[in-house]
Amino acid sequence: MREAWLYSSIVGMLLYLLTNTRPDIAFAVSQVARFNRSPTQSHAKAVKMIVRYLFCTADKGTIVKTTGKLELDCYVDADVAGLYRCESDENPTSVKSRTVYIILLGGFPLVWKAQLQMEISLSTLESKYSALSQSMRTLLPLRRTLLETRSSVPRWDQGRSSDPR
Repeated sequence: MREAWLYSSIVGMLLYLLTNTRPDIAFAVSQVARFNRSPTQSHAKAVKMIVRYLFCTADKGTIVKTTGKLELDCYVDADVAGLYRCESDENPTSVKSRTVYIILLGGFPLVWKAQLQMEISLSTLESKYSALSQSMRTLLPLRRTLLETRSSVPRWDQGRSSDPR
């Protein structure tokens, strides 16, 4: 690849956008980020396509309607061998499943992630179970923090603070 810009630097900027404001580019950015070590011309073309998409959708946004309740919701999905026949058959990554999850706090997207699973799943059930396990590794600490926060906030029921312990 002979470009006047650094591939890994642009991918890093896209990851920053993905993490902070643009969950809609999660899948595309996770795909191009896999090739930071040795990008080819097709990868550079994909990065340029993502940047053009961001430029054309700069005035678009996500309308979030919060529920007003401090509740955590987690939505998880996975595919099985999603890149099979899209990449080289000799590449073991082509048969890995992809995990996607989003965690909402009161209806507001707090965490979103799309990544390849570490192991090769042999069934849809195994792939979805692995995705659920990965999402729980993020959700459970968030839940614990939310419960600690709730218990440390004084409640003013009946004119006095109640001790949750």
